[in-house]
Amino acid sequence: MTSNSPLGSSWSDRYLAFIDEIITGTMKGKIASKEQVYRLLSEALAQGMGEIFERCLLERQATVQAQLDPGPGAERGTEMEQAKALRQSRALKVLAEAWGRWQTENQAKSASAAAIADLQAAAPEDRLSVLFQILDPNQTYVFNRKQIELLAQDLSQAEAALQPLAQGLQQGLRAFERMEGHLIGWMYDAPQRAVGFESSRQQVSPWQYWSQHSDSALAQQLFRGQTENRSAQELAEALAEVNLPDWIELAILLRGMQGGLIAWFDKQPYSRTGGQNMAAMTFLTFALLWSELSGGFRANGQLSTQAAQTLARASFQLALQILRAFAQRDNFPLYGGMVASFSGEGFRETMDYLDQPLRALEKTQEKARILTLLAYSQGWLGQIDRSLVLHEEALALAQEAADQRCVVANLNHLSRMQLKQQAFEGAIARASGL
Repeated sequence: MTSNSPLGSSWSDRYLAFIDEIITGTMKGKIASKEQVYRLLSEALAQGMGEIFERCLLERQATVQAQLDPGPGAERGTEMEQAKALRQSRALKVLAEAWGRWQTENQAKSASAAAIADLQAAAPEDRLSVLFQILDPNQTYVFNRKQIELLAQDLSQAEAALQPLAQGLQQGLRAFERMEGHLIGWMYDAPQRAVGFESSRQQVSPWQYWSQHSDSALAQQLFRGQTENRSAQELAEALAEVNLPDWIELAILLRGMQGGLIAWFDKQPYSRTGGQNMAAMTFLTFALLWSELSGGFRANGQLSTQAAQTLARASFQLALQILRAFAQRDNFPLYGGMVASFSGEGFRETMDYLDQPLRALEKTQEKARILTLLAYSQGWLGQIDRSLVLHEEALALAQEAADQRCVVANLNHLSRMQLKQQAFEGAIARASGL
């Protein structure tokens, strides 16, 4: 058969021959491990030819599968032929797994290389923001811990100007590794196994517990301030010196802690709604921290103007990323609220601190959902007028974004609250969607 692409045909022939060699070698016992298959595949693959290899692999898999399951009306092979086809199928399965692994690792290498190119092209004062734009969990390609580790390693081999970024990422990964085993320990140190989020002074503060298991100076200062229910803005405003690696370390540590806590709350079987609300509280708590830190750096008079602005902008960027990630959750709590923080006290003027990043959110649906949750929380705390204003704003935004679930939720909340105020006509109108 003649191909219109001689080059493609040549590579197809090579890869089909390679696949046959893997099958034959496996059946003869010359290839004995998955790692060996992966090594051979890595050596055989050429840059930019992965799509051709995948087509060849699928072709061979289809051929072998047809021997195992010839379909209605077709003659099945002998028992020996069936046994041979089964062994070939197993060899192809191992090769397919190696191909999947190679794709993942190659994608990580490509992403790391692209990230470094972006950082090299950025102005020095923009590199921090560019780094956390690259690491934004809302991007199509999301860097996990292993991929951040690879990026840090690659950065450490780049020019001197990028070394602080590499150092900060490495410090942050080590800091979270030390913290990871202690993320939820505070719950079990609390009297009577209390969760510890309520306002009782008897219970163990997670921030106090975490400060005891961190050797990061900046993180310890932040955690101790939270234990005393002090705004993170006070810390950022008072700092006379902040090394870039230390700030990056804090960002990576908090990112890991936030992700670990949310994953744990999402898996709790005792209360699906309770777990969702705790996860929501985690998102908003960490968004609040970064918003406060941003305000503190913006008001800092001791750092250089450029350093303060760089840290303020990057902190604000992280607050926005957290809010966006929160609003995109499938199980976003449209019928719940957040009434306490990890400090064990009510939120410190939560809306005041989150107002600026909320206004900066570009996507209407995201803003509508977060406002719905905060409006519910304000109503629960007795701030009825404030709650009504927020629900009305959320309703308008949800209607603009055609987010029907959010529209219905806000209509229900408004109807319920107006009913409590004995504003019966308004309650009926809201209940009917007017």
